[in-house]
Amino acid sequence: MKKWMFLPLMMALCAAQVFAQLSVGGEIKTGIIQTTTEDGINTAKTRTQAGSKDDAGGGAGRFRMNVDYFLPAANMGFKFRINLEDWATPTNNMWGYAFGYGNLFKDQLTLSFGKLGASPWGSGGPDLWKELEAVGTTGGVRLEYKPAFVPGLNAGFVINSFDRDIDMYPDQDPITFLHVLQESIIGAAYTHEYFHVRMAYRFDSEVDQLRGTPSGKDGGQLVYRLEERILNKYLPGFHLWALGHYYGIGADELNKEEYSATNWIFVEYAPDLFTAQIRAGLEVIANRTVFNLRPAFYLKLFDNFLNVGLQYLFAQDFGDGDLGKIYPGSPFYYMELEPKVQVNFGNGIYAALVYNWRKEYIRPTDAHKDFEGNVVIEPTKQTQWINFRVGMYF
Repeated sequence: MKKWMFLPLMMALCAAQVFAQLSVGGEIKTGIIQTTTEDGINTAKTRTQAGSKDDAGGGAGRFRMNVDYFLPAANMGFKFRINLEDWATPTNNMWGYAFGYGNLFKDQLTLSFGKLGASPWGSGGPDLWKELEAVGTTGGVRLEYKPAFVPGLNAGFVINSFDRDIDMYPDQDPITFLHVLQESIIGAAYTHEYFHVRMAYRFDSEVDQLRGTPSGKDGGQLVYRLEERILNKYLPGFHLWALGHYYGIGADELNKEEYSATNWIFVEYAPDLFTAQIRAGLEVIANRTVFNLRPAFYLKLFDNFLNVGLQYLFAQDFGDGDLGKIYPGSPFYYMELEPKVQVNFGNGIYAALVYNWRKEYIRPTDAHKDFEGNVVIEPTKQTQWINFRVGMYF
């Protein structure tokens, strides 16, 4: 008789599974990398290790799974990301995000709470993946307002906690609820037929300070993304977008050297036969500026089964003083050439062989100088790596 007592519960669970919406995606990447480094002073070093240079972290590779479980009947669900890059200690930073969410008032409000991520106001990449509410192990609450009278608008705010260490804050000084509110984030996104724009701003309190910096505010942060969507209607495969991140906005005078600004613009044309792209980036850190230019071209052969091409990266640095240009006499900061051959198997699985040559200027040491302090050995470092890598998207 007792067995029948569990029948309604089992039926309810089964019904929930039937009517729930489950979305699972992610990626797995790994491979073998052989790297040779030369600096003109020491003996060249060659190392071989597991890993992938295809945006897969600095370890043996990446396993990432994104899950969205939604219950339409309750208009609520949860999302989480499992991200493994340190395979020796898989629990390190394993949870990219893990939060629940609910849609209220005819889906005009969305309330999310937990370890936040999957931001509607982030930069979105590539080269710069930044979400201001995704902070270490800190949880928070995000409220999104999507008014029915303005289709495409998403605006709101986030309350979480400090995005920097607080051990520099004096023990005897109180940490109040007002300090937490001063770390809040406001964000907005708007999607139109012809364009898309989103940005977020994170305020800053005096509680969290960079280790080793003077007391006071480190400054706020701003992140943005801009996309045009009209040109693709006239030239299919053409895309243009920009993104950026600013740190240290409004910082106290003593912390001005922590200011940084990163901006990227992307122009891409990807018809059926090839992908051509130009990336241009400008990074400013205090009194030091680095300009990046990265053109790339890849042929898509046999219905995109085979990709063959290369990318070139040129970077030039500017600036004065000890924190300025790396080497005053350098014609460039660093330069890379990277040919690639990749096979796509059509079900999200690929294999690639990639070679990279890089030359960069470094700050001269005593080993580069003679007894009088003159630089007699060009302060450069040359790196070559070859990466056989495999991966899959699901």
